[in-house]
Amino acid sequence: MAHVPAPNWQHVVAPGEELRWTGKPDGQVRLRYLAGYKSLTGLVTMAVVAVIMFAPAEMLGGFASFRDMPIAQLVAAAIAAQGFYSFLPRLFVEAAWNRKTHYALTNRAAYIKSEGRMGRYLPRHALADLELLKVKGVGRDSVHFAEYSYRTSQNGSGSRKVYVSYGFDHIEDAQKVRDMIVEARRAMGRTEAPRRSWFGNGVFDGW
Repeated sequence: MAHVPAPNWQHVVAPGEELRWTGKPDGQVRLRYLAGYKSLTGLVTMAVVAVIMFAPAEMLGGFASFRDMPIAQLVAAAIAAQGFYSFLPRLFVEAAWNRKTHYALTNRAAYIKSEGRMGRYLPRHALADLELLKVKGVGRDSVHFAEYSYRTSQNGSGSRKVYVSYGFDHIEDAQKVRDMIVEARRAMGRTEAPRRSWFGNGVFDGW
């Protein structure tokens, strides 16, 4: 997937804002994430499907006859394929999408411009309204200042809310950019630290 040229940020940022920094993810494939949450979940998924589909019939009892039905085999194949994608191919896909992402920081907001599977998007995050601000990642190479959430099932016992933080990922000067955000907030009279997510350091970070 080809790199996408950086946008002309002067025509993108809101009127009156001063451009302070621009950057983009490095676009590398991070195989160390194979030890992360998503990859390990994919590996476990494949292992469970393999046990169910290839275990001796006497271990499965009455379920063995259902296992041999074509629909069961199709469902198992689909689940195993999703597990395999989460384990390895997604790392290459995410790296490809990162090459189409660009970042900008002004004296009032942070911008993330990306072209992904769902089209183009350009969210603006006002610095005065940030609720979290942290440098994170294995190499301390990311600055996260926003989050989204989704619900996941809990084995028939309802659901739980999972929070995912995001921001400027895999940049060379993460600590410097974080300090620039702090200075910009201070210039706006926001001297207090951004409120941390209630989920704290427990938010899943994209691994």
